[in-house]
Amino acid sequence: MSGFGINRGLGGGHTGGVVMLLGVLLAMPAWGAVHPMRLPQSINAPDVLNAYVEIAKGGVVKYEVDPATGQLSVDRFLPESFSYPQAYGFLPSVPAGDGDCLDVFILTDRPLQTQAVIEVRPVGMIRMRDGGEDDDKVLAMPTTGGSSQAKPTDETLSDLKQFLTRYKAHARGSNPVEWLGVLKAPETVGRLAQALAGARSDAPCGGP
Repeated sequence: MSGFGINRGLGGGHTGGVVMLLGVLLAMPAWGAVHPMRLPQSINAPDVLNAYVEIAKGGVVKYEVDPATGQLSVDRFLPESFSYPQAYGFLPSVPAGDGDCLDVFILTDRPLQTQAVIEVRPVGMIRMRDGGEDDDKVLAMPTTGGSSQAKPTDETLSDLKQFLTRYKAHARGSNPVEWLGVLKAPETVGRLAQALAGARSDAPCGGP
């Protein structure tokens, strides 16, 4: 039925309508060609951010976006009995200290599909060191429908700490992860503002 509506709205003959429709489609941006790491951030960043979901809550496979291709690829299988306590991904166009996009845990009990983009608000930041390098992770909650909490609960932080400090130790036979604490929302937003200010316009984070 939509096709009939398009033809009537374009007017003229059938051929002319098809030509005009093709012109409209060709003029549309190729959203599918945008590298996930270079997706635009919210106009309200850093108070509100767009997050890209790589791993759903409860996931036992570590997926990562391939910086070269933009495809979601299997990085590794988690050790037995481990699973992600919260949905996990990254903040497109927001660089971390190592040049990758800043990691994010999305705190919600609602099921989130991988490769989805969701609007979130930062509520904290886990300060970590992994193998001697900074590996901070933003804590964020969906802006609508996900949670009414203003900050992560002690139980959530305990689950995240246990997961992050144990699963790599289990996999490698040693513990390279240092838990340095959790920043509150105001300081987190300040750090995000600095990261956005230092982002390159041509390649803000990750990607080829």
